[in-house]
Amino acid sequence: MYFSYLIEWIVHRHALDYYLRHAFWDEEDFLPSIFALSYVNCGEYSLGKSFRTIPQIIGQLLYFIDMHPTLWNQTFQDSWEPIDNIVGCESLIATFRKSSEDAEVADTSIRAKRKAERAAEQEAEAAADDDSEWKDGAKVKRKAACWRCFICKFSEFQPEKIESVYCKICGPDFTVEYSGNTSNMRNHLAHVHKDVFCKMVSSAEGNGVGGGDGGGPGTCSGSCSSTSDSQQRVDVSMLPPVPNDRRDALHKLIGPHLYV
Repeated sequence: MYFSYLIEWIVHRHALDYYLRHAFWDEEDFLPSIFALSYVNCGEYSLGKSFRTIPQIIGQLLYFIDMHPTLWNQTFQDSWEPIDNIVGCESLIATFRKSSEDAEVADTSIRAKRKAERAAEQEAEAAADDDSEWKDGAKVKRKAACWRCFICKFSEFQPEKIESVYCKICGPDFTVEYSGNTSNMRNHLAHVHKDVFCKMVSSAEGNGVGGGDGGGPGTCSGSCSSTSDSQQRVDVSMLPPVPNDRRDALHKLIGPHLYV
């Protein structure tokens, strides 16, 4: 009995997801989609309080609408629907703006702390570099972000020639062969330190290689820049655009069901 309820609930969920992503955008299926929501609504409540209600399901599926506005047809500028235009979600707007402000304040504080820590580290490294044969790769090569994760050893007779490098994370006992390019270093980061490599690549693509605060992308001291959850975006270009003449109807339908 409970298994059949579970199967029925799964079918309802898939039907709702389909209509939210497709039927709303089709003029011919707009009214049928409303009846489909009513059907799913009845099905959810018929299963009892142990399952989520229809407002909760719609809220979960459309919660990203505050961060990822809707794309409309026949719009050349400002084609993304601003959150203020969505009907019936004033509390959602206020909560999102408050969380965005809190995230920005926290991010600024973290960046300032990392800058101070990095400045202290650079002063200590500068004093130690004078008497050491190893040099920080971040100070030697700035074109590739991966240099920031390695320490270089130069030739005694050719000061500009790099003999070998070692990873800051693994320590001096693990050296990487330097072949004149960064391929071995990038391979080491990609296979051994995947999290650092992913952050390094994403930061380099977003801010330019070698840029960023707190040591820049690829810094292995834990200061790799990352995007907060409130700033992350989903690729909505894969979703079909909503016709302009269906804007108000869509707002009135889904607005009251959005919840925080």
